[in-house]
Amino acid sequence: MKITKKEIFNQKTITIFSVILTVAVIVGIGIAVFSPKKGSTKSKKSFAGYVVGYLPYYSAKDADRVDYAALTHLNIAFANPDGNGQLYLEMSDETIKSIVQKCHDEDVKAILSLGGGSISSTNYNALMRGKPEGITAFNQQIIDFCKRYEFDGVDVDFEFIASSPAWEYFEDWILALRKQCDKNDLLLTAAVATWYSDNISDKAMKCFDYIMVMAYDNDGDSENHSKYSYAESEMQHYEKRGIDKQKLILGVPFYGYRYTSSGKMDWNSGASYRYILSLDKAASESDYAQGFAYNGPDTIRQKAKLSKDYGGIMIWELSQDADGSDSLLKVIKSVYQ
Repeated sequence: MKITKKEIFNQKTITIFSVILTVAVIVGIGIAVFSPKKGSTKSKKSFAGYVVGYLPYYSAKDADRVDYAALTHLNIAFANPDGNGQLYLEMSDETIKSIVQKCHDEDVKAILSLGGGSISSTNYNALMRGKPEGITAFNQQIIDFCKRYEFDGVDVDFEFIASSPAWEYFEDWILALRKQCDKNDLLLTAAVATWYSDNISDKAMKCFDYIMVMAYDNDGDSENHSKYSYAESEMQHYEKRGIDKQKLILGVPFYGYRYTSSGKMDWNSGASYRYILSLDKAASESDYAQGFAYNGPDTIRQKAKLSKDYGGIMIWELSQDADGSDSLLKVIKSVYQ
């Protein structure tokens, strides 16, 4: 049977189309396999580790001041249950969506942070204490909230006193929340401090993708609440608990405190680095100025270098930073890039 030129042309066309289709399928599979999941801690940025910044709701107006290119993760803080058990964050829908979008535009993971140093456990207790069904329902609220605003993960910052009833159900809550985060491709992280870390079981600790160590607010020191030596000892504390170094994130402060003549830290005197620098331009050359003790650029640089031995660095909080060439975040960025 003789094959016409037209038939030969059609066969070539079909063959070429088949090759193109096959290549497209292979490429598609490759993208599906090798692209990081939404909840992955991986970042396209070639940083030496994670750079995590907190932005509390009352500093939302400063979101545009943040250098997102210097971060890998942004923790938007704090969401908590109200008296009716409903999870809320004191930001408008528009503001939340805008900040999350800024994060995603800059390859930054947007994390919903729960708790906070000044929050009471009362509403949490009413929801979850002795109530497995309450834990399930509250976790569903968290997941729904993350989906609604396209958050990439959940951060837990429980700073309750050792005798708080919240610790009775903390492990059960975190174990259940871990499962829900896994099902929904979300990160689960925590901010911790040694003065209450014994309340967090090893089983709960293992649930977190990374753990941020709040190496500041040390009122046992009569000179500075966040010395370099304190950062070292805090990180070592969690290493001794058997936590992988690469899961530990060193927390640094962008603020300082004044001290009384007897060496007591004045908790009511907290001031941002930006404010301290506005009082005295020379504050950038030291960790002490105008009666405040804080972390200046040199100490932040040394701590950033220390943090590279671990999983990364965390900042409380970004709106307290100075602008331009005086920025402490800029110092961190120079160490990490």
